[in-house]
Amino acid sequence: MLDQIIDPYIRGQTSPKRLKLFVEIANKCLNKNPQGRPTMAEVEDTLKRILASHRNKPKCTKCLPFKPSQGTVWGKKIWKNPFAVPGGRLYRRFKLAQIRASTNNFHENLVIAYDGYTKVYKGIIDRGNVQVAIRRLKEGKSREGNQDQFKAEIQVQSQLCHLHIVPLIGYCNDKHELILVYEYMVNKSLHHHLFGPDPLPWVKRLEICIGAARGLQYLHAGTKRTIIHHNLKPNNILLDENWAAKLSSLEFSVLLPTNGSTATSSTFVAGNVGYMDPEYLASAKLTVKSDVYSFGVILLEVLCGRKTTIISRDEAKGNLVRWFKTNVEMGTVDRIIDPVLLLIDTIAPECLKEYLMIAENCVRGDRIERPSMDVVVGSLCRALQLQEAWLNKSHEAIPRSHNRCSDGDVSVGIPGKGGSGGMSFTSLKYSTYLSEQEKIRIEQEMLAMEKLKEEERVIMMDLSGLSEEQQEFYTYWKREILEKKRRAQ
Repeated sequence: MLDQIIDPYIRGQTSPKRLKLFVEIANKCLNKNPQGRPTMAEVEDTLKRILASHRNKPKCTKCLPFKPSQGTVWGKKIWKNPFAVPGGRLYRRFKLAQIRASTNNFHENLVIAYDGYTKVYKGIIDRGNVQVAIRRLKEGKSREGNQDQFKAEIQVQSQLCHLHIVPLIGYCNDKHELILVYEYMVNKSLHHHLFGPDPLPWVKRLEICIGAARGLQYLHAGTKRTIIHHNLKPNNILLDENWAAKLSSLEFSVLLPTNGSTATSSTFVAGNVGYMDPEYLASAKLTVKSDVYSFGVILLEVLCGRKTTIISRDEAKGNLVRWFKTNVEMGTVDRIIDPVLLLIDTIAPECLKEYLMIAENCVRGDRIERPSMDVVVGSLCRALQLQEAWLNKSHEAIPRSHNRCSDGDVSVGIPGKGGSGGMSFTSLKYSTYLSEQEKIRIEQEMLAMEKLKEEERVIMMDLSGLSEEQQEFYTYWKREILEKKRRAQ
């Protein structure tokens, strides 16, 4: 039973004799009777003996995992890892029967992701105690191509250990099946929340971007050899139970030469064209700045709530990066912010300014002009600090909105400025009672409603927690779009 509770990362890395000594001293430390517990000197002496025997062990293969027909470890056969990297982490090797049992024979109801060449299933291992994500490479695809991706993922993952990288638990290379087993990410992917039914508030989006940026920063500068992810998109940014962002899908990653800054790759990942560095598409040469461009596109998706490419009569709107740059030049960036985001949250002006700056720099056409991931992480952290500081100033922060129904009237409640009544007007520009900040907010709300074509919606801001004076709110006016509609009728 002991092998069932040992960290899979260290399983098989010591002999049964040394393991027995370790367990014995640990068990003595947990003795209910204080008299039966060892002194710290005894604990230290035992651990030193275990470590010394481990360092002085002869070079043999009996105590290494994955070596065929070389004996057993804790009653189980051990096998050699055909994809091992010197100094890399060792992984569990699952039999196909175990994978089938974990996924109810690959039942379609357990599929949690599918990208055309792999299916990901939700499974359970270790007698139902551990939830995992089981990624099965498509059988119809080239066996050689599958093997390359399979091997690349294991070899890269074996060199990584970071909070913002999805951990690999093990693999299955049995009966022509190629399967990878990962920790299960409870809160799905960033893509699910950007384009699904559960929109994220702005602060949460910023935190996720920072987590993903730190994961990429680690790949670029925190490992022995620089790693280019080469497959960045919202689907591959997963969220654990604490909403920590973790990068996944490293099968297309590229390790740069020890003394090099570029690598040639002819692998163009299907469905990723909108995220790919234009210079890479032209030359097939990858650098860390290729990842920075992809990450910049993700930043735009997070802000705008739309995909990289859409079908539109307006050519400028078809491509997200081109659409963003056009609006930056025209000074109309406020018009491309995710309308759903505007309905549930407020972005601090200084935060938005910082975010736009780093996003714009990331998607520059010239690689040299793009920032490093160190700079990106720093800028996003500043943006988050600016947002939180703005929200903490109650007299500046505007509460989030709640939808109410009406007969086409738009009602906007905002912090009052004294007085007992409200004020009515038909156009924001004619109001001298509202501050410029309040006008901007209302205009954003109206624009959001127009984009969503929810013409009968009313926005009423939550005034809970504000002072009595601030709770004096006012005003109604007919939306311009509804008035035009009535006149047309």
